[in-house]
Amino acid sequence: MDQQPLSAPGCVATMGRGGPRRRRSLKLRVAEFVRIRRCFGMASERRNLRILTNSATPRPNAHLQSRRYGLAPLELVVALPILLFVCALMVNFGTLAAWRVRGEIVARDAVWRARWPRTGERESPSATWPAGARSGIVGGPQLGELDHPDLQHAVARGPLPNGFAVKDALDPLRGYQEGNAAIVRRYPMLPRLGPYRSGDIEHPLLDLKWPCSEMGIPNVFRRSLRLYDLPTTDQRLPRALTDASQSMFDIPSYPGLFVLDKDSDILKFRGSYVDFHPWIRHPYPHGRVVVPERCELDTEVVRTAEVERLIDTLDDQGRAQLHLISRLPRNLTNFFLSMYQSQVDSLKANIERWNAQVRHRDTSAEARRMLRAQIAQAEVELARIEPFLAPLEAFQARLSEIEDALRAQVEAQLPQEQP
Repeated sequence: MDQQPLSAPGCVATMGRGGPRRRRSLKLRVAEFVRIRRCFGMASERRNLRILTNSATPRPNAHLQSRRYGLAPLELVVALPILLFVCALMVNFGTLAAWRVRGEIVARDAVWRARWPRTGERESPSATWPAGARSGIVGGPQLGELDHPDLQHAVARGPLPNGFAVKDALDPLRGYQEGNAAIVRRYPMLPRLGPYRSGDIEHPLLDLKWPCSEMGIPNVFRRSLRLYDLPTTDQRLPRALTDASQSMFDIPSYPGLFVLDKDSDILKFRGSYVDFHPWIRHPYPHGRVVVPERCELDTEVVRTAEVERLIDTLDDQGRAQLHLISRLPRNLTNFFLSMYQSQVDSLKANIERWNAQVRHRDTSAEARRMLRAQIAQAEVELARIEPFLAPLEAFQARLSEIEDALRAQVEAQLPQEQP
C-alpha cells in the first residue's frame, strides 16, 4: 500500500519506493522543517535533528546553519558615530530655526515701530537681540504693482511743461520700507561647519496715506511749494510789475479809481461793493469749488483762455476785437446809469406815494410830520443823484465813437507787435 505524501510543502517523494529516493525526500522534509521553524522564531536543537536525520548522512550546508556571535557590539560601534552626527545636526537645525524666527520678529518690529509719527528707528533694538547682530530699516525696491496707469498722472508724477518739476511728495514709493535683520552665530555642535549666517531677513511695509501732517503741509500753506519746483522767473518781470504798481499809485487821479471796487454809492444802494477789475478767473472761485479746466500750465492755453479775454486782439480778418479792459468804460457807464436811473425812479415813486398819504384825511398829524420828513430827505437825495444822469447819458452816446477809435488804434499797432 502506497504511503500518502507528507503535508510539509515541497515534499513530493513517497516512502514506498527505493532507498536512495527515500533518503533524498527525507532530507528535503528536514530542510523544510528547519526553514519553517526559523521563520516562526523556533530554535532548532541538534537533538531533534539527529532523530529526523541520519547522523551518518553528510550535511553540505551545515556551516550556514551555525550561529555567529559578537556582531551586535560591532554594529553599535559602526552606527554610533552616524547617530551622533544626526543628533548634532538636529540640535544645530533647531538652534538656527529659533534664531531665524527671532530675526523675523526683530525685522517686523524695526519697520512697524518706525511708522509715522513713531520714532522707533532712532531707538536701540530689543535687549533680547544680540548687540553684534544687525537690525534697522532700509528703503524698499521698485514695486511693479504701483506702476499702474491710474497712478501716472502728470500733475502728481510728472513730467510737466514750462520748467515745472514734480517733487517726490506724492510718490507712493516713499512709503515703502523694509525692516531688516541679520545675525551670525556659532553652531552649538559641529563647530567645524563654520558660523551660521542668517542673511538679510526682510519685512516689507507700505504705509503712506499722504496726510497734511505727515507731509509737513499745514492747511493754510501753499501746497504747490511742497509739491513742485517752480520755474525760475525772469527777474525783469517782478521789477516791471513793481514799477507799474507804483506808477499807478502815483497818478494824481488815483482816488478816482476807487469807483472800480470801493464806490460809496454802490455800497449805499446795493448793500455791498462791486469789483469791476478785469481779473483772470481764479481756479478756486469763492474758495470752495475747484474748476479743473482752469488749472493749466501751458502758457498758450492760458493766454487763449484767460489773457485774450482781457486784452484787445485781431480776428482772422484782421479786425480789432475789444475785450474786458477796453469795454470797461461801457460796462461802468451802463452799470451806474442803470443804478442811478433805478434809484431816481424809486425816489420819485416814494415821494408821490408819501404825498398821497399826507393828503389823505385819515392820516394823523404825527404821521404827516414823519411823511413830510421822509419826503424832504428823498428830495435831497434826488437832487444829489439826478444830475448824474445827463453826463452818463451823454458819455453813453459817445461810447461807439470812443470804441471805434480804440479799434483803429488796435488795428494799427497789433500787426507790428504780432509775428
